[in-house]
Amino acid sequence: MRIPINTNVVKRHGLALDELLTLLLGYYRVNYADVLKRLEEKGLISKDVFDSTGMVLSDNTMNLVAKILIESDEKLEKCSIKDFDTLAEKLQRCYPEGVKDNTTYPWRGDREEIAQKLRILVSRFNFDFTEREAIKATKEYVKSFKPPYKGMKLLRSFVLKTIKSVKGPSDIDSLFMTVIENNRETG
Repeated sequence: MRIPINTNVVKRHGLALDELLTLLLGYYRVNYADVLKRLEEKGLISKDVFDSTGMVLSDNTMNLVAKILIESDEKLEKCSIKDFDTLAEKLQRCYPEGVKDNTTYPWRGDREEIAQKLRILVSRFNFDFTEREAIKATKEYVKSFKPPYKGMKLLRSFVLKTIKSVKGPSDIDSLFMTVIENNRETG
């Protein structure tokens, strides 16, 4: 089952997103108290000590929800990449082993995090690419540096870095997208 929600349509009908989500609980006949109890038993939430009907989500739970929302996006089904985890492993092999100098961060990062960032590029930023383009861009980027790779970004930051803004929505930086787009223009 897919439940697409266009927030503009929600607003057009005079509702806020939180109101629609609450209405969906009734629409699908969800017993909120039972669900809260199950989620707490699974360790996904904690009860909000200041609000008996509220919940607190850990960072891990927030990441799980974000992952489910991204992986549910129809754009991923239409994308030329079918296995983001395998692609992430291939990109990791393009990067040097070990940790970046003067840090504790591994160059290659975590496969799941890299795969999620690739999915986000497709889902949120409508950036479709092929496996060949991805590997070529990553190899070119790494090759443009010499050991000890001074100034080179970690793989996770090369693929996608979110820059939090105090004044408004976050910006993104993706050298991965830039290299692929440049290769498309020149090649």
